[in-house]
Amino acid sequence: MTNKLLPLGIIKVVGMPNTWTTEKPTQSGWYWWREVGYKEPFIVMVDIVAQTVSLSGTDDDASLDGMVGGEWAGPLDPPA
Repeated sequence: MTNKLLPLGIIKVVGMPNTWTTEKPTQSGWYWWREVGYKEPFIVMVDIVAQTVSLSGTDDDASLDGMVGGEWAGPLDPPA
């Protein structure tokens, strides 16, 4: 199984708003994030209490304040 990103059209299926914003998340959860200048977004886990962002598919965390120059969409709703 390959670890490919889902097409952006999937966002309506999972109940996520299909708009992008530069405003940082205000609640914990899973989000799409895309850096300006890159075509493909990726999914990150945001922890508002710790002010961290866990990068999907890695063991790396970043500061929420350090996630600049990108756009957010979410949080993702879990499947029914």
